[in-house]
Amino acid sequence: MNQKVHNQTVNLIWSIADDVLRDVYTRGKYRDIILPFTVLRRLDVLLVPTKEEALKTYQFLQDNGIDNKSALTGVTKLPFYNFSKFTFETLLYDPSNIVANLENYLDGFSDNVQEIISKFKLRNQLQTMEEAGSGESEIRRFIIEHDYLEAIIGLPKNMFYNTGINTYIWVLSNRKPEHRKGKVQLIDASDYYVKMRKSLGDKSYEFTAEHIDIITNLYLDFKENDKSKIFDNSDFGYHKITVERPLCLKVQFTPEAIEKIKFIDAISEEMQWCLERFGDDVYTNLKQHKELIEKHFEVNDISITPANKKKLLDVTVWKKQQELYKIAFKLLEHFGDEVFMDFNHFSKLFDKALKTLDIKLGAPEKKQIINAVSVRDENAQKVIKKKEKDGTISYEPDAELRDTESIPLKDDIEAYFEAEVLPHVEDAWIDHSKTTVGYEISFTKYFYTFTPLRELDDIAKDIKALMDETQNQLSEIL
Repeated sequence: MNQKVHNQTVNLIWSIADDVLRDVYTRGKYRDIILPFTVLRRLDVLLVPTKEEALKTYQFLQDNGIDNKSALTGVTKLPFYNFSKFTFETLLYDPSNIVANLENYLDGFSDNVQEIISKFKLRNQLQTMEEAGSGESEIRRFIIEHDYLEAIIGLPKNMFYNTGINTYIWVLSNRKPEHRKGKVQLIDASDYYVKMRKSLGDKSYEFTAEHIDIITNLYLDFKENDKSKIFDNSDFGYHKITVERPLCLKVQFTPEAIEKIKFIDAISEEMQWCLERFGDDVYTNLKQHKELIEKHFEVNDISITPANKKKLLDVTVWKKQQELYKIAFKLLEHFGDEVFMDFNHFSKLFDKALKTLDIKLGAPEKKQIINAVSVRDENAQKVIKKKEKDGTISYEPDAELRDTESIPLKDDIEAYFEAEVLPHVEDAWIDHSKTTVGYEISFTKYFYTFTPLRELDDIAKDIKALMDETQNQLSEIL
C-alpha cells in the first residue's frame, strides 16, 4: 500500500469514527463495530459479482414456495449467500432508512454467516448506534412519557411491495381507557400469514381475514399469552450513565519524548515532513516552498484545514515551538531520565524546576511539555483533580477508559453500579452530569425463543475455514 492509499484509508476510517462512533463508543470500543463490518465487507465484495443472478434465483424459490435457500450457494460458488436486495454500496442510496435496510441486509445472509453475526453481537451494536441521542429515541420518549402508546403490533416480514424489513403498527391514543393507562401491549403477529401464489416484489406474505380477527382479538382482550405481552411504560426506559475511571500517568523526560514538542499535535506529521524536507527554512521563509507543500498534500491526499495550513506556513509558529523545545531540553537536563510514577508529586517538582531555572510558561505551553513526557500507565498513581476541605479527593478521568451503561428505569442506579460495575473496576465512578434517559422497544428481546448456540470452538473453526476459502478470491477481486 503506497502512502497516498494509506492516508486515504486512515482519513476515511477516522472520519467515520468522528461522524458516527465517537459520541456512542469510547475509543477502546471502536473495534466492537469496526471488526464485524470489516468481516461483512469482505464477504460482500465476494458476493457482488453474482448478486443479480442470486436475486433471480431467490425470487424463483419464493415464487415456487421453496423455503430451502441452499441452492443459492450454487449461484454464488461460495459456501454462503445473501438474498437481500442490498449490498454495502446500495445501502448508501437510502440514508434515511439505513438502519432498517441494514437489518434487512443482515437477515439475508445464510445460516453460517448468521452465526458469525450473532457471535459479534452485531444487532446489539446497531441498537446502540441507533439509540444514542437519535431523533427516533426522542420521539419514542415523548410518546411513551405522555402515555400515548397503547400497543405495537409486530408484522411478518415481506408484507409490503418495496421492502422485506420488519414492520410494526403503532396504536396511539390520547384517550386511553383506564385499564390501559400507563401500560403498553406488544403483540407478536409475525407468524400470522399465508404465502402468496406469486410474489409482488418483496411482498410474498399476506393476512387472511382470520388472521386479522385473531390480531384484533388479541388487542381487544388485553391479556398476556405467548403472542401478547403487557408492560409498564417505564419498562422500556433506561438511564444511560457515563462510567469514568481515573487517569494514571507515568512521567519521564527523554530526547525522543521532547522531540515531539517541535510540532503542534494537530499537524505534527505535516510539520515533521516539512522539517525533514526543507530543514532550517521552516524557521526563516517556509512560504517560498508553498507550492511544493500543496503538491505534496494533493499527491498524498492529505486534508488540512485553512487554519492549520496557515500555522504550518507561519515561521513565528515554528520559532515558538523551537523555543519551547529548547526549554524542554533544559528540563531534561534538570530531571535527567528519572521515572516518576506519581504525577501529582511530579507536578509540584515541575513548577519548582521552572522557578529554579527562571522559566516562565503559560498554561498551554506547560501542558504541551507535560503531555509530551507523560504516558498512561496502570501501575502509576491516580492523577488528582481536586481535594475538598473534608478530605474528599476527585480524580482526573481517563477519556480512553470512559464507558457507558444502560440501566432500566426501574432499577436503582447506585445499586446497579455497585453490583455490575464496581466488582470489575473498583476505581470507577459515575459522572451524573452526563446521565440521559432513553427508550427502546425490542420485539426480539420480549418474544425471543432461545436456541442453544454451537460450541465456540466449532464456530471458530468454521470462521477460519470460511476466511481461508475466500481469501484467494478476495485477492483476485481487489
